[in-house]
Amino acid sequence: MVKRKGLVKGGYSTQPGDWPWHAALYHRGINSAGFEYACGGSIVHRYLVVTAAHCVTLATSRRKIPADNMQLRLGRFNLMNNEEEYAEEFNVIETIMHEGYRPTTFENDIAILRVEIPMIFNDYIQPVCLWKRDEGVVLPWVYNHYGTVVGWGLSEDNTIGTTLNEARMPVVDSWTCLASDRAFFGKFLQSKAFCAGYKNEIIDRVTLTHVGQVGMLELNRY
Repeated sequence: MVKRKGLVKGGYSTQPGDWPWHAALYHRGINSAGFEYACGGSIVHRYLVVTAAHCVTLATSRRKIPADNMQLRLGRFNLMNNEEEYAEEFNVIETIMHEGYRPTTFENDIAILRVEIPMIFNDYIQPVCLWKRDEGVVLPWVYNHYGTVVGWGLSEDNTIGTTLNEARMPVVDSWTCLASDRAFFGKFLQSKAFCAGYKNEIIDRVTLTHVGQVGMLELNRY
């Protein structure tokens, strides 16, 4: 069987518009005035994108990257094509990081980016649905359910993919996860985090930096 290249490990290629809430976060290059792809994120509001706190801070610290050194690009599919018809760029004007974020353990690894002008939603740019607080969803509810990870994650040859990919994987309970690799997962699993993937590593440890949300299908909505 031919081994596919350039895909998220264990993942599949997508089509433009399949995941319209997925955002690409760019950082200004250290030695240039241009921007370089850094992380994924999720649109949740016309002004707001959720991403990981480690994507908006300097390495292994809580010091935030200046907002004007970041840019969001929405409707992206191919990172190498800067002329995509439905792609739009937004300047970041504010970063709100979880006050309990710990860079050493990735606890509370979440941040919100606010853009300068409102997004205009279309078939390629849409917000993701969020569970309501009063729905009572807790972590045990998602155990043994399948979620879909989306992103330009590390491919099978350990390079960042050029086109958006997806990987479907099961959510496993914390004890099962710890039993598979306590030394690794013991550093990161907390009461507000879950583990997803396959024990036989058909889908590998997906790097948090280059993927976005784990989406779950409920009532025909993610």
